[in-house]
Amino acid sequence: MQMTIRTLFAMVLLLSMSSVIFAEEFCAETFTVTQGVQIQGRICSAPNKMRIENQGNVIIARMDLGKAWILLPDERMYVEQPLDLSRIMGMQQKYPGEVSRTFEGKDEVDGKSAEKYRITYESAGKQYVMLVWFVPGIGMPVKTVAEDASWSTEYRNITTEKQPESLFEIPPEYKELKMPSMSGMVQRQ
Repeated sequence: MQMTIRTLFAMVLLLSMSSVIFAEEFCAETFTVTQGVQIQGRICSAPNKMRIENQGNVIIARMDLGKAWILLPDERMYVEQPLDLSRIMGMQQKYPGEVSRTFEGKDEVDGKSAEKYRITYESAGKQYVMLVWFVPGIGMPVKTVAEDASWSTEYRNITTEKQPESLFEIPPEYKELKMPSMSGMVQRQ
């Protein structure tokens, strides 16, 4: 269970750095490649709500409540974490650290018309470039690729339809797993 919790906390960290408020209700398969490893999953969204599933892990993000729930299906438990809402934004706003954005033209992703942008951003004192494809009306990137091809994320089989509210709620049989607070710990030298 320890490895599962670490993996899920990493997913919450990634989610808290997410850069989109989802405007339209949709579901899609996700394909992420990083360091040569492909991870397949699923994402579902409704206004101010998101559910991410991959490798048996589930995160429900509730921007309307300012929190995320990490579900541990094998244990029928969940962990609650705050979301940093200052890092979540709409499609037309800047990414954290964004230096420039250039429209590259129209393209097609998963059979849908998309707008392609080259975005330069700064992180930890270094500049990086990524290519981002947005599908108008969805209000989110459907494909993002690092210019050096070190990582990529793509959404496929996108369906835009009303999502059941139960996708964005903690299942009633789940119990909360309280994590110890790190705020009271003092580092010893």
